[in-house]
Amino acid sequence: MGMFLNKLDKQKIFIKKGFFTIKERLKLLNELKNKILENKENIYDALYKDFNKSKKEIDLVELNPVINELNYFIKNIYKLSKNKKLYKGFKDLFNSKSYIKPQCYGSILLFVSNDLPFNIAFIPIIGAIAAGNTVFIKFPEHAKNTNKISKKILGSVFDDHHIFFIDNELDENDTKELFQLDFDMVFFFGKTKNAKNIVKNYTSRFIEVVFQIGSKCPIVIDETANIDLASKRIIWSKAINSGQLSSSPDYILIHETVYNDFVQAIRRNYNELFYKVDYKTRFCKIITDENLNRMINIIDKNKKEIVFGGNYDKNSKSIEFTLMNVVDLKSEMMNNENFGPILPIIKYNNVSDVFGVIDHNPSPLAIYVFSKNKNFWYEVQQNIETRILIFNDVMTQMFYNVPQGGIRTTGSHAYGKKYSWDLFTYNRVIIKSSRFSWKNRYRLITNSNGNNFTK
Repeated sequence: MGMFLNKLDKQKIFIKKGFFTIKERLKLLNELKNKILENKENIYDALYKDFNKSKKEIDLVELNPVINELNYFIKNIYKLSKNKKLYKGFKDLFNSKSYIKPQCYGSILLFVSNDLPFNIAFIPIIGAIAAGNTVFIKFPEHAKNTNKISKKILGSVFDDHHIFFIDNELDENDTKELFQLDFDMVFFFGKTKNAKNIVKNYTSRFIEVVFQIGSKCPIVIDETANIDLASKRIIWSKAINSGQLSSSPDYILIHETVYNDFVQAIRRNYNELFYKVDYKTRFCKIITDENLNRMINIIDKNKKEIVFGGNYDKNSKSIEFTLMNVVDLKSEMMNNENFGPILPIIKYNNVSDVFGVIDHNPSPLAIYVFSKNKNFWYEVQQNIETRILIFNDVMTQMFYNVPQGGIRTTGSHAYGKKYSWDLFTYNRVIIKSSRFSWKNRYRLITNSNGNNFTK
């Protein structure tokens, strides 16, 4: 055991000695907000270099959510930290004061994914720090410029006993050491395969693991839907981060009677929304070479099924928004998360077919339903498990004060604002008894004959 153990011990001692007061946390959160705003142009530049993101997109999905998270905790940290009085079941028997006190877990290990590297790094950190925890963080491998500015900002506010940065270039011994450390909680964003390894390693030692992994989030369009509205909102959602978000729509289930109208609406509205926009220069590039090659392979193998788009450019790592028919439900595009601007489309004529397809990839992070039929709304709610269900829109959960995260196979907990506070704290029960008590307290366990009360 070496450097990691030493840093973790220092963080745990820092918490136990009570140095991380609410006043200190509030001061640091305010400093962090100021540093982020001071470095706004540097953040724009880093995300543009790493992902070709525009300033408007960065504001929408990276910066503004982080600033809103900071504003929430700056405003509410004292309120959230208040003790809550407990109801006394035997008020006349025990002369005591009792309450619940929010208590931090301790040291949190955070793994950040590639899709929103600034957002997904800072939002859990803000919640963890506000709740009084310390953090070990491992940034994503494919966001070098964003990682650099993130470290600069965090390092200018926090010391190692608050936040410690794990180098991405870990050798085998470093990785082994990290996996042997007794963190108080592990928070993981990423792929299913990696999540299984994390869960297996840490839960075997009863360390709590929080995870969110990618899923196949479906769009369902029935025969009553506003097709023009649905097409515009779907195009908009796949343009965000070029579809490389865990909550991005992954495929469409559409009633066969409105299929042709929908395809025409996609063609018409895409050209209106992105007239003369070059997909190679204006949209976020594909983050990893592995994902780029995988999607290009899907396009090349299914050229006959493409109904819109299908162009790509390896040099700029760009893929055009692509709509394609699904011939085989066991194909690559339906068995794995697409995580990009590809959108498979499946026709249905029976509602049971909708639920059958979704059940092949259960518990998606979100489901998006376009329909005017309230009976269908109810049927969807009764038959499908998901944390987020949105009617007649796509991905708007990112901009509301709602719990983020999956359930079952796609996630274990919710996070964001109040939900982050609840995640990163537990309720400690404190009872302070007086030396005075009801005079008959000790007689309750016996009957009038002095025998044990065992009726």
